[in-house]
Amino acid sequence: MDIVTREYQGGAVDFNRVALIEQNLVEQQDLQAQSHGDIALGLIQIYRALGGRLAADQPARHGADDDLGDVTESAATEASPESAPQDVSPETPPVLAAP
Repeated sequence: MDIVTREYQGGAVDFNRVALIEQNLVEQQDLQAQSHGDIALGLIQIYRALGGRLAADQPARHGADDDLGDVTESAATEASPESAPQDVSPETPPVLAAP
C-alpha cells in the first residue's frame, strides 16, 4: 500500500489505482480474519470430538479443596480390600464382582 501511495503522490498512477489496491487489501484482510475464526472453531470441534469439554460446559467450582477431596476419596476407594486385585492365573478368566 505504501508503494502505490508514493506512486500516486509522485503522479505515476491515478487515484483509481490506489482505491482498487486498497479495496483488494481490505478484502484480503477480511478473508484472513474469517479464516482465523474458522481455524478456532475447527480446533474447538476437534477438542470436543476427542472428549474434551470447554470451561463454559463444566459446572462451576467453589474452591481448590474440591479437587483434593476427589483425589483423597478415590485413593481411599483404591486402598479398600474390596477393590484389591485378585490373584488370577493365565488359565482362568478374571472373576468380576457383582455390583
